[in-house]
Order: sequence, then C-alpha cells, then structure tokens
Amino acid sequence: RYHILDDEPISMGLCWEVDSRYFVPRIYIPKFLAILDNNPDVVLAFYNFAFDGQIARNCGFKLDLLDNIEDVMLMYHILDPDDSKSLKHTCSTYLQIPMGEYKEVVGTSYPEAIVPGHPDYLRFVDYGTLDAWATYMLYTVFINDLKCEPDLLDYYQTFEVKQVAALMDMMERGIRLDVEALKSIRDEYAAQMLDSEKKMMKLAGEITDKVASTKWLGKIIYENLNYPVVSTTPSGAPATDSDAIEHLISMRDHPFLRAILEYREAQKIVSTYCDNILKLLSLRTDTVHTSYNPVGTGTGRLS
Repeated sequence: RYHILDDEPISMGLCWEVDSRYFVPRIYIPKFLAILDNNPDVVLAFYNFAFDGQIARNCGFKLDLLDNIEDVMLMYHILDPDDSKSLKHTCSTYLQIPMGEYKEVVGTSYPEAIVPGHPDYLRFVDYGTLDAWATYMLYTVFINDLKCEPDLLDYYQTFEVKQVAALMDMMERGIRLDVEALKSIRDEYAAQMLDSEKKMMKLAGEITDKVASTKWLGKIIYENLNYPVVSTTPSGAPATDSDAIEHLISMRDHPFLRAILEYREAQKIVSTYCDNILKLLSLRTDTVHTSYNPVGTGTGRLS
C-alpha cells in the first residue's frame, strides 16, 4: 500500500554549474527550501517533475511559481515523442555518460543506513548527485533545441509544466471511495463465485479444488461432454478461454459452460476490481491516488 504521497527524501542532489554537483543530506533540506522554493530569481529544472516535484512537495516545497519550473523530460518528449524517456537512456544518448542502477552502483545497503563513514557512502553521494548533474546538462541541450523550434517551445512553455502541476493536484486529491459499499459488492460476487463452483462440480459429477484449472475444464468439456475441439492454445491444448466457451455454446448449449462464464465474470469483479482497488487505498484515508504519466505515449495521451 506504499504510495509516492507517503514518500520523503533522504537526500537531495543539486547542480547549477558544469563542473560541480552538490549533495544535500536530509537535515539540511529545509534550509535550501527557504532559498529555492518560489524564488523568482531561481529556475528549478527537474527530470520528471511529476515524480520529483511530488517528493519535493512532501518535504515542504510549494512549487507555485510554475513559470520558474522546467521539466527536462517533458522537453525531450516534445522533441522526440517516441524515444525512451528514462534518464539512464537519455544521459547515455546525449551525454555519453553511463548511469547504473542503484544496486549496481551502491550495492544492497538501504539508503537510510548510508551515513558518513559507511563503506558505500562516497558511491551513494556520487549516485545521488549524478542525476542532478545530468538533468542540468540535458537542460542546456534541450532548451537550445526547443529555441530552434519556436512553435514547440511556445507549446511547452504554455501547457506542459502547468498540465503536470494539475495532474499532481489531481493525484493528491484522489478519489474517495465508499469502502463499505465496495466490500459489500465484493462479498456478493464472492458468494456468486462459490455458487458457480458448486454448480460446476455438480454438473461435472466431480469434486475439485481447481475449478478454474484449464486442464480440469478441458477434461470435462472435451472428454466428458464430448465437445469438438474448435481451437487450441499455443501449446496445442484444447482451448477453454471465454471465446472458445462462447463458440461451444453456440454449437450446443450446456449449463456447465454457462456456469464457467458466470464463475469467471464474478471472479473478475472480485479480483480485478474489488480486491485490486482495496489494495490501492491510501494508508491515511479511504482514497485512491492515481498516478498519471504525461510521457507514457507518443500521441500525448495520458497513461
């Protein structure tokens, strides 16, 4: 049930010049808040403002001056909608600098445990500041590229960062659920699943604890009920998916086939909708906080 809204930064990486990068431990982050946040003389460039901006908000940043915020990932998305937007890929492509994953660079130590004197401390500092340096360097590349495309630059400055800020507000607000009503719906369809299981076993003349097993279903349908095999799985086994069941019903109806569809419909509502939604509830409130990815598609559609 972890969510980005529950996250807090352990440290912060900063960079404002080519030859230096700075590591800010957690205890000093509030001091930098007073200098950086909503300062009209400071431009804050993020790589993935939707993520980093939310973490910054969690530790006290307001980030209200949207005209002073840049998102380097959004810049690149406008310039090349189809390419990968991971910082690792972009850094390798444009800066020829390899960026490893956390475990590759630092090891298996938990970040909270890495303090001065820890054997992984210097690697941790290097890892934690390289992102900031890469973001600064990529900003200088992409802002110049956008300046060569005035229409794209105008679109970026007019819409993109403001859109992400709106998405962050939507995520924070979330969608409040009537949990008791959802649990009641779950109980209703769980009972339907149980009834369908009993019906399937009665019609099959067998007791099993695996009514959803394709092997068991195939045996009952194709051996006991003597249905012809109209389609197969990639492995060559007789198909028992919903399309195959519907086809068989059109050929010769049978209550066992109907019971399979009833069971699956109830199971989908219980597992896909009720159980999954309940797992996504906030730890603090009966609210689901949806995460939106503004660069998840090449067409501009959210994911």
